[in-house]
Amino acid sequence: MWCLQSARLIYSLRGHTNCVSDFSLSPDNTKLASGSLDGTIRIWDLKTGSPYSVLQHGSGVYTVEFHPFFSEGLPLLLSTGNDGLARIWRLTDTKPALMTFYCKSVGRDQIRCAAFSLGGTKFFVGGTDGLLRAYKVPDLKSSEFVE
Repeated sequence: MWCLQSARLIYSLRGHTNCVSDFSLSPDNTKLASGSLDGTIRIWDLKTGSPYSVLQHGSGVYTVEFHPFFSEGLPLLLSTGNDGLARIWRLTDTKPALMTFYCKSVGRDQIRCAAFSLGGTKFFVGGTDGLLRAYKVPDLKSSEFVE
């Protein structure tokens, strides 16, 4: 993390053991999510530079993105990986909950990109099978979230 005024390094965010493939800044500018080919997602507290949470994606991570209304009561993070799955994480003060979406046509397909809609009601994923898929964002109280 660099200070734009002084051009000095404030702190480095360390912890991944393989290439960092994507990162996302929370809309309230308090957290940064980083995804890596080591299969982890790290959530960083930007005020202190310390880790807030480490999520086990289960395969190499290609995309991480905070929900557009993350700071307004929708603590969701979207991630995709080389296993062809999209995951939505419900980040709370307790253990993060997870909902998984199967997004591939055949076994070898990977999901390479994803984004929330501007209104945050849908998310889209694209992958190596040449398809773009749209999904509805689940309700936070959905019983489909696994803790």
